[in-house]
Amino acid sequence: MQNRALLLSELSNLRSQAIKEKQMNRLVVLNLSIKRLESQLVANQSVLFAP
Repeated sequence: MQNRALLLSELSNLRSQAIKEKQMNRLVVLNLSIKRLESQLVANQSVLFAP
């Protein structure tokens, strides 16, 4: 559960940075990081709710 909270916090932080970012190359890097964290969250949820 603590790991999920940490991932959500980091995800929120990256999204805030992405909104403010003007440089396209940095925005791409931020978006890739966001996608990576989102996939980690989905993987963690599937482990938690696996039968």
